[in-house]
Amino acid sequence: MPNSLTTIFSKIPDLDTKSTQFLVKALEKNNLPGFDYIEFKQSMQALVNMHMDEPTAIRSAFATASTMGLTKEKLVETADYYKKVLQKEKGQFDSALKNQLQERVTSKEADVKNWVAQIERLKTQVKTLQEKIDASGGQIDAAKAKIEETNISFAKTFEAILNSINSDIDNFKTYL
Repeated sequence: MPNSLTTIFSKIPDLDTKSTQFLVKALEKNNLPGFDYIEFKQSMQALVNMHMDEPTAIRSAFATASTMGLTKEKLVETADYYKKVLQKEKGQFDSALKNQLQERVTSKEADVKNWVAQIERLKTQVKTLQEKIDASGGQIDAAKAKIEETNISFAKTFEAILNSINSDIDNFKTYL
């Protein structure tokens, strides 16, 4: 091909090189046999590259192409065909883009939302447990006091009963 499609379309300002190459590859892959829009575009660009103004380049390329059977109708029809090729590629790109968005963004956003919810649940659980810890201090002191009181009461009662029994034993020895 005298002018590659990449060269022709890369003359359009501000195009992404990777996207241009991808779309041009699809056009080349689906290039119809014979002289059609693609070959016409290449011929026209060759004339523009020789510093011919665009209207003259279009007329000159068409004059030559018409000798090979290209009509205005076929030129427009094949240009529409290549637009459909590009639309199909855009559809596939949009689908892939949607999948990437789901995989790399939406699912990560859902993960973050779940993590935030989990943190909130843990904060609530920590608060509840801290309240239990705080309340346990008073309960522990009360339990210690109750146990100590029970211990003192038991020891006092034990001593009193033991002394009573010892006193009875002494009385038995004395009076019997």
